[in-house]
Amino acid sequence: MALHHFVAPNFFVFPDNQGPNPDYRYCLAPHMNIDRDMVSSEVKKVEQYDELKRELAERVAQARQSYDAFVRRLKKLGHI
Repeated sequence: MALHHFVAPNFFVFPDNQGPNPDYRYCLAPHMNIDRDMVSSEVKKVEQYDELKRELAERVAQARQSYDAFVRRLKKLGHI
């Protein structure tokens, strides 16, 4: 849930004009990423983006741990 709640407000369809392609691409805070939508480098935005990357990595790691624990439990119960 923590990963889901992080992704919802921080990832955006990018670029906006993807046409009829149903496989949309999403980007973490493109307005804070010089390789995406940030026109000129701004130190404060780069720092904020780095913090978002750190938080994303942390939440992904937590989700992985939860998933692994779930699978171990299923195995222990004999469901897989």
